Amino acid sequence: MEKANLYCNNCGNIGHLYKDCRHPILSYGIILYNKDVQDKIHIILIERKNSLSFIEFLRGKYSSVYNISYLTLLFSRFSRSELERIVKHDFDTLWKFLWIHTDTINHRIKKEYFKSKENFNKLKKGFVHNGVLININYLVNSIQPDHIYDSNEWEIPKGRRKRYENNKECAKREFQEETNIPPSAYNLYENIIPLIEEYKGINSVKYKHVYYIARIDELINIEIDMKNKDQYTEIKDIQWLTEKEVIEHIRDYNETKINVISKFFKFIKEHEKLVTIG
Repeated sequence: MEKANLYCNNCGNIGHLYKDCRHPILSYGIILYNKDVQDKIHIILIERKNSLSFIEFLRGKYSSVYNISYLTLLFSRFSRSELERIVKHDFDTLWKFLWIHTDTINHRIKKEYFKSKENFNKLKKGFVHNGVLININYLVNSIQPDHIYDSNEWEIPKGRRKRYENNKECAKREFQEETNIPPSAYNLYENIIPLIEEYKGINSVKYKHVYYIARIDELINIEIDMKNKDQYTEIKDIQWLTEKEVIEHIRDYNETKINVISKFFKFIKEHEKLVTIG
């Protein structure tokens, strides 16, 4: 196929495919804020339905069941309910919980099922490694009780582009899918450079999140809508939070996210009157 006909769903450029993209994995989102009559600022955060490490584990995204140190790291980032679930249930139950609508998952993920199940069952049964019995219970019990997270990751609403979407279109669509708030309900700032979050995951993959800033005049009610499949399959909870509450909700190792949010609050407090709304 000629390069002129190749389109990258990651960066949106012509000439290469997603798998050949040299950019980090890109996501686009919106930091939506409201300032009340007392000048208190709230932004919307969403709690993921599943933690990223829980998804990585169930999809078999690790080199080997014998890579105990990496598996231990993955398990250390499961939430309390996920740790309980992983001990209690078999693979098929966990897989269906992860995907919910298993008939709609793509071919690539379906191919992961068999190898992931094989690895899971090997860990469930257990094996001896360097004289130690390694199994699911071993990995769960390796986590210090006071280091277990009570919730999954809390994040700024965001997601990856669809074919031929531009950056802002992607951000608006993903924000609406995850919050049920349409673009007509808020004002997007046009003369602010988006905030950027860049980091390398524990899987050694590079990620880049681009956040546009928007303001809404009313602290509208937000909740999970069971009629919105895009939302309830990915989001567990959604809340308006103050700066202090945001920092309390974000996990301690998410330093880049904490830095971005701190920059946002500092900017709004100091420069809100200088920016214009689109």
